Amino acid sequence: MEPRQFQDIRHALSLTSPTIWDLPVLHRGVTALKIYTEIIRCSVLPKVKDIFGFSSLSFGYKDTPDSRLHRRLVVYTLPLNLERLNSHIRELDRLLPPIPDEMPSIRTNFLVRAAV
Repeated sequence: MEPRQFQDIRHALSLTSPTIWDLPVLHRGVTALKIYTEIIRCSVLPKVKDIFGFSSLSFGYKDTPDSRLHRRLVVYTLPLNLERLNSHIRELDRLLPPIPDEMPSIRTNFLVRAAV
């Protein structure tokens, strides 16, 4: 994933009152989130138990009961949280209106309102 895509996600998530001019930003953010979750699903989820020491292939963890609990929480909640994030992304994608072919100009809108 490219750094630009992380910037797209951050920019889309920082919008508090999106307008029609923010639609391209929102669409890029949703697309980047889809890519990010797909990467996590394909590359991290299959190995998450090995990474955090909860499979027969992993060994060598010297930890406290607290750190074992934290690792276990990640291992067992990551798949569910990723699926919930995917469902929210699908819902957002469904609700997002398409980008108009011709975006209204901010200057035109301002001049029209000023003339009235």
